Amino acid sequence: MDSSEQAVTETPAAEASTAEASAAETTAASTAPAAPAPAPASMTGDQADGLRELFGNGAPRTLALACALDADDTVWLGQGVAQILRREGTKTLLIDEVRLADRRAFPKLAYRTKYDLGQVMENLVPIEKAIVDAEENLKFACAIRLRKSHELRRAKHPNVLERLATAGIEIDIMIIATQDPSHEGFGFFADEIDVIVVATPEQTSLVRALELIRSMTAQDPDRVVPVLMVGKEEAECQEAFSRLQQASSSLLGTDLEDLGWVAARPTIDPLPARTRKTPTGLILPAGLFKKLANLARGLGR
Repeated sequence: MDSSEQAVTETPAAEASTAEASAAETTAASTAPAAPAPAPASMTGDQADGLRELFGNGAPRTLALACALDADDTVWLGQGVAQILRREGTKTLLIDEVRLADRRAFPKLAYRTKYDLGQVMENLVPIEKAIVDAEENLKFACAIRLRKSHELRRAKHPNVLERLATAGIEIDIMIIATQDPSHEGFGFFADEIDVIVVATPEQTSLVRALELIRSMTAQDPDRVVPVLMVGKEEAECQEAFSRLQQASSSLLGTDLEDLGWVAARPTIDPLPARTRKTPTGLILPAGLFKKLANLARGLGR
């Protein structure tokens, strides 16, 4: 068992020695003047001016859903949030970067594309050829190849958001559904990206969530990472978030923001929890999509 896994499996008895100190910290935090939620970083300088000139005063927002879920749930979550936004009239670009080999229920992309954003960032094709007009107010692109392009140092700037502006493709928000986010890779989508980690109380998911947090804060150690828990019971989700917060603080020195929880039941899985290497699939409720869509609408405001 590695340090990440050990940290999120601490028993209540092991945590008892630190309970008094934690309670004091919690009390101090609750009595201190409420600090505003960490504001999404904003673009400055020539780049922001350029995007405002191309997109208008409201530059597109970008939200990455970093999912410590199985591949199918990650895909479904991105689609569900994008559908809520586009039905409300928000011009949405959904980017899917979940590997096809990891999927079971969704072995193909939601919409047929001819080119990957990795090819765009390698300057092999213009971005117009990789963006699909999927539905009203919804555009779609896949970025499964982009990580490999980055690792091989073939991906080049400008980023996706800047290329969209140059091509005259108007969007209000870009949603990225991912299981493997990284600070460096995100730079090829936009310079400023808000990230929400979505996890379940299951041990496999918590360990994966800690890995996602480490990946996103490797070059941004002061970043506060918002986390939304999804599970059957509120108490279970709250206890899981507390364990994840403690592990993140002790191992990574990273604070988490508690976005609460959304009720969801797991699907029937024939494999015992101990033998699974990926989190159990969930029956994702519409309330989860709506909550994330509401959070997305508030970005940058």
